[in-house]
Amino acid sequence: MLHSWADALANVKVRITLLLLGVLATVALGPISIFGTYMLVTSFVSYAQGESMFLDWSVVGTGGVIAITAAWVRLLVPRRYFQERAILKWATAVGLALGLVLACLLLFNPAMAWLVVLTIPIGAFLLGATLGEHEPHIENRRL
Repeated sequence: MLHSWADALANVKVRITLLLLGVLATVALGPISIFGTYMLVTSFVSYAQGESMFLDWSVVGTGGVIAITAAWVRLLVPRRYFQERAILKWATAVGLALGLVLACLLLFNPAMAWLVVLTIPIGAFLLGATLGEHEPHIENRRL
């Protein structure tokens, strides 16, 4: 079944639709994710004792940046290149899985639920297509 998802992702109409939806999701969730990442980084480099800017959602924001990056990698990297590099495939799968977990957790937050409703089916499809991607023969695979 997942092989058919990978084949469907190769369809130009499906890919263009996902690219357009990806732009909408990135515009909606990108700034929040980038700000959360900024807060996480500044909490690690803060010199003030007890003045950490660390918030729980800064971790979620950082995970969001990873997930958004993984989704764009899956959509923009050519299929053949993606098939030949196992590390790229599995790193993308981990990023997409992280994004799905975070999106499901954000469904319990009424302020964020409406933003992530679109990302769950897209993320699930991209993850399934990533896991279902055909791998070339071992001797042709590159790291």
